[in-house]
Amino acid sequence: MIRSITKTAQVLAGTLLVIFAITPAFAAKITIYGTGAQVSAGKDPNYTLISAPPPVTVGVHPCATTNSNWLTPPAGLYWDVPYCPQSYTEPVGSYVYETTFDLTGMVPSSAVLTGSAAADDVGEIWLNGVKVANTGGRLTMLPFTITHGLNGAEFKKGLNKLDFVVGNGQSITGVLVQIRGTARPIPQTGGTWQPVGTQPPCGIGATLLLTDGRVLAHCETANMLNWYTLSPDINGDYASGTWAPVASLTNYSPLYFASAVLPDGKVLVEGGEYNPIACGSSPCWTANGALFNPIANGGFGKWTSVSPPPGWSNIGDAQSVVLPSGPFMLANPFTNEQVETTDDGATWTPTGTLKHDRNDEEGWTLLPSADPDAEYVLTVDTYTSGNSTCLPSSKTWSEVYFNGTWVCVGNTPQQLWDDPYTASNGEPRGYEMGPAILRPDGTVFQAGANAHNLNSQGTSAFFDSYTLQWTAGPSFICTLSIGCLGTNFDIADGPAALLPNGNVLMMASPDEDLTPSVFFELQYVTDQLVSFNGPHGIDFNTSSYYGHMLVLPTGQILFTDFSTDVEIYTANDKSYDTVSAPAVTAINGSTCSGNNYWNYFCALPVHNSSPNTITGYRFNGMSQGAAYGDDYQSATNYPLVRLTENQGFTICCTNPPPPKVYYCRTHDHSWMGVATQKLPVSTNFDCPTVPKGQYYLEVVANGISGGSNLVNVQ
Repeated sequence: MIRSITKTAQVLAGTLLVIFAITPAFAAKITIYGTGAQVSAGKDPNYTLISAPPPVTVGVHPCATTNSNWLTPPAGLYWDVPYCPQSYTEPVGSYVYETTFDLTGMVPSSAVLTGSAAADDVGEIWLNGVKVANTGGRLTMLPFTITHGLNGAEFKKGLNKLDFVVGNGQSITGVLVQIRGTARPIPQTGGTWQPVGTQPPCGIGATLLLTDGRVLAHCETANMLNWYTLSPDINGDYASGTWAPVASLTNYSPLYFASAVLPDGKVLVEGGEYNPIACGSSPCWTANGALFNPIANGGFGKWTSVSPPPGWSNIGDAQSVVLPSGPFMLANPFTNEQVETTDDGATWTPTGTLKHDRNDEEGWTLLPSADPDAEYVLTVDTYTSGNSTCLPSSKTWSEVYFNGTWVCVGNTPQQLWDDPYTASNGEPRGYEMGPAILRPDGTVFQAGANAHNLNSQGTSAFFDSYTLQWTAGPSFICTLSIGCLGTNFDIADGPAALLPNGNVLMMASPDEDLTPSVFFELQYVTDQLVSFNGPHGIDFNTSSYYGHMLVLPTGQILFTDFSTDVEIYTANDKSYDTVSAPAVTAINGSTCSGNNYWNYFCALPVHNSSPNTITGYRFNGMSQGAAYGDDYQSATNYPLVRLTENQGFTICCTNPPPPKVYYCRTHDHSWMGVATQKLPVSTNFDCPTVPKGQYYLEVVANGISGGSNLVNVQ
């Protein structure tokens, strides 16, 4: 739309000190039992035989027993069988033994069930109607681990069902289960604001996270040609970091533009609703673009002009996304066209056929991508007033980009974009949309603008990426003080970010472009919106579109609003889903046999004079991290490599100095999809400025770290 330009915690283990950005999640025990664990009068009260071939009675608790023809159960457990006493002429067919467990008060996406199972003859394990594992036979218990999203299965709020489907080919049949489970409690909301100690030399707007740990920041109140970087201090603290100039743009000063960090570690900037150096204070929807190489000129960087896609005279405030396989996809806001590039903008190829309305004001959200042959992007249509071919009469349609084609996926529960209108100054307004954030459980939170008309309350909705269904979300109701009570808040363009604990931080304001602005935090699992003060309380000088958010490697959120007051938000609840954390399988092709978190005896080699490789899982996090919609993108779904000094046995004091922290530069990531689960991924990393010595290496994605390995930099 047209607008006027306006200390990481220290963890001491024995004599070894290591810095961690956020603490590992506290795991509570799930109440679930193995077969026969609480046998009563020969029956297993925790399991129910819900299906069996006639004439077997169903809907009853199975009998608990042992049998010399079967594996001896672990201590305290028994085989569950259909009859008491056990019959040797049980009908051929399928038997389903069901147990339930309750996740009330817990985070379903954090749940992990581990154990082993055996069956006679064969068996399968199903979670809430989806097959997730097999059992062993009558003489072998086969281990299993069940996590959220495995084979598309989901842990749910409240009561969950776990079924053991046993096939009987002849004679006797039964099932033996050993199981335990954990999940973390629902995270609390709230946090603290802290200003970056040293102010930048200009008002900062857009920020992006470079793959060497620096933040690339754009001046957006003065000379918009200029860019700076914020580097953390030697202990990894961004609040105590330093600003430094980097290469400036030439004849291109964008405001409200498309942006992304590419798989090769370079930054691509496209378009701009404004380009003051060429158009003054009037919008011109420039088609200019530029590529930033952060390692050129000794880290000072270099910008190179990028030609627009063929036939495009405007790009403006377009949305963009890096697709899972690596292409950068860009929208034309004035049409339903999209293009992609795999060579840093040197060439553009059309993609995204059958888009059902024009792209303007929409946002793009990556959906889970554990399948290397599938790419999914969600959008909520805004220009649907008779223009969408999904359903011309509807204002609630959404679409998913699937491998180059857009497909209609149904209606949002209510209209989420704001209707067009004319502002008091005569400017056309409307069609705005709020940010959308994919959460660890596979649901997308879509914030709404002031739907329907002026002075209406903003609403929201949830999209389940597994079922492709929409459900209604909470409304934006501020409860802070007289300064916001009774005010209708929404996000008609504005920032949101996924906290490591699963909560979503966001900035809202009334109607479109009005003040004041306040912050909300969407509590994970309960889906409640909680209002709280920003760094300046209820801010009567800013609207939501002023805000920009970036997820830092520390799990904190960097917030900018066109001013020189750059703030960092730290959540009080630092738990996270451990199943979401990156896992390392090899460094430079090597592993440590039996390696664990505190392995003192195996240190893998890392080179500071030549490239390194690292492989593993979940290097791209569970979402893109932050969102805004069109106008600005700051995704961080790519791996960073962090090295923390191993002080080892040199610690001599009660209060030792914190260890030094370094970031290596990652590049050429094998995959850019999110929530990849067990899809193997890799990246390269360079450590030319890291002193030789021993460190703990972690992979970080969206502020969650994992795969801590002892390494020798040499």
